[in-house]
Amino acid sequence: MNSKSVSTCLDTNVCHAFQLLKRGGLKEENIIVFMYDSIAQHAWNLRPGILINHPDGIDVYAGVPKDYTGKNMTTGNFYGVLLSNRSSVCSGSGKVVDSKPNNYIFIYFSGHGYTPKEGGTRLEMPWSDIEAPRLFKVLKQKNASGSFKEIIYVVTASDIDEGSLPWYCPRSSESPSPPDYDVCVGNLFNISWMEHSESHDRKAVTVGRQFEEIYVVTASDIDEGSLPWYCTRSSESPPDYDVCVVDLLNISWMEYRESHDRKAIIVGRQFEEVIN
Repeated sequence: MNSKSVSTCLDTNVCHAFQLLKRGGLKEENIIVFMYDSIAQHAWNLRPGILINHPDGIDVYAGVPKDYTGKNMTTGNFYGVLLSNRSSVCSGSGKVVDSKPNNYIFIYFSGHGYTPKEGGTRLEMPWSDIEAPRLFKVLKQKNASGSFKEIIYVVTASDIDEGSLPWYCPRSSESPSPPDYDVCVGNLFNISWMEHSESHDRKAVTVGRQFEEIYVVTASDIDEGSLPWYCTRSSESPPDYDVCVVDLLNISWMEYRESHDRKAIIVGRQFEEVIN
């Protein structure tokens, strides 16, 4: 699922994920797609009806079911679908997560998030946002129903004042977008987990191992360009600064060491807590 598309990548990420899951053997009837669906037929799309997530990639839009798109992509429908509550799903295809106690549920969100001044993390949706307290309540309801074995919830969402790390861009020295594209066709965190899944045996690679391997790669890529932190628009940046004063990876490990007893914390534990 994705938030209202403000870049070419959000719909594309969801479509790519659908193709990945289907090629992996998951039946289409067991995949439910939420996407705003604003890019494929947009006048600015030089390849109408086609979406790619890699410079040499296939069309990931073809065959994707439009279960909940546009005005049907609501938080109410999302919660109803997850809880298998058909009476609360008021539009769209009507498909719900009709899971059984031995089933695994995979939820993938590609979009944007933010933390308002009054607090409470949110994920953007077109008409009303997914709020953390409400989401946790719904997940607890789902858990109480005993209708699944495990849920994996993958969120790739940057905060309102953070970049989404676009990838495969025009003028890129490595793997630029196709010559007729003046936009980026991917972003780092989304393509990383999907391309890793496509290039590895998913029956042999655990989620934990994939996370560790992707972290090493993405951290390296971020460090090459640096991920700025404490920036001008951030409330934590000095008022007389018009630049970012540090980057995330460096500040994370140094501030961690300053706030913990270094004699009691081993490097392995620090690594795990910093990346979380």
